[in-house]
Amino acid sequence: MSPVAIGFVVYLIIIFVVGIVTAHLNKSLPDFFLAGRRLGPWVVALAYFGGGFFDDPEKMMPHLALSIFPAWFAGILISGVLAASMSTADSQLLVTTSSVSEDIYHASLRPDAEQKHLVFVSRLVAFVIGILAIALSQLPRSIFDKVLFAWGGLGAAFGPALVLTPCGGRKPPATACWRAC
Repeated sequence: MSPVAIGFVVYLIIIFVVGIVTAHLNKSLPDFFLAGRRLGPWVVALAYFGGGFFDDPEKMMPHLALSIFPAWFAGILISGVLAASMSTADSQLLVTTSSVSEDIYHASLRPDAEQKHLVFVSRLVAFVIGILAIALSQLPRSIFDKVLFAWGGLGAAFGPALVLTPCGGRKPPATACWRAC
């Protein structure tokens, strides 16, 4: 086993142990621990392959895993990353669906709706949001562009309310919507 592979395995073990210990102690990590956990595999890949090796930076981690570890273990590592991505995506879809069906439709539009109708609305909203997400995912090609696109949307939605909140004191939540427009 190469020294880079040994260093990578030791790095993974250390961040796993640090994550468990801090989760039990205070449930927060300093920023440099979080940045190290997220950037570690990419830093190792750049050190292992060199600076101009990758045309697409999204392929660093899978290529590093396939070149250092046996195929079966690399498959486990790559599927772990995909599982985390899918978990995040389905959680976002679930939150959006329940927010629209319960907080908007059931609370405001139709408070007397039956449970069967609410389930139908939830499924319809999930379908529409899924189609919208597929359409939006085709706009920027790189994952980094998609993340930048998402942060731009969050900034446009919440930025004005956050910037203007200190100026106006305590306002009702409807003013946040007005300030964002």
